[in-house]
Amino acid sequence: MTSIIQSEHLSQIVITLKDYLSKKFYKNSSSRYEAVFNIIWHCAENLTYPDFHKAIN
Repeated sequence: MTSIIQSEHLSQIVITLKDYLSKKFYKNSSSRYEAVFNIIWHCAENLTYPDFHKAIN
């Protein structure tokens, strides 16, 4: 799935999905939590640290 993510959208993806990494979301749907985690991890691996830090905070 991450192969279709375009690099210019990585920061926006992190900004959009970061709120889904909560205990409440995990309890309601651990498989979705894992999918979101994996997508954000992919973004983190492909962004510079400053860009990722700005997006996640």
